[in-house]
Amino acid sequence: MTIMQIEKLSPQEYRETAIGTFNVEGAYGPHTVLPAGDGYWIDYYTEKSTALAGIRRVKGRMK
Repeated sequence: MTIMQIEKLSPQEYRETAIGTFNVEGAYGPHTVLPAGDGYWIDYYTEKSTALAGIRRVKGRMK
């Protein structure tokens, strides 16, 4: 994930600069960071395989 600093924001112009990066090891799709008190919430997912994965997928489509 790249941390961007907004330098200019107006109806006519937008400019941002990359100021840092970070990874969440073993995670896919991190795209949102929200401040929460003394920490942060980070939106991401992980890939896991289970014996019931196929059943859950079918049940999810039946709703």
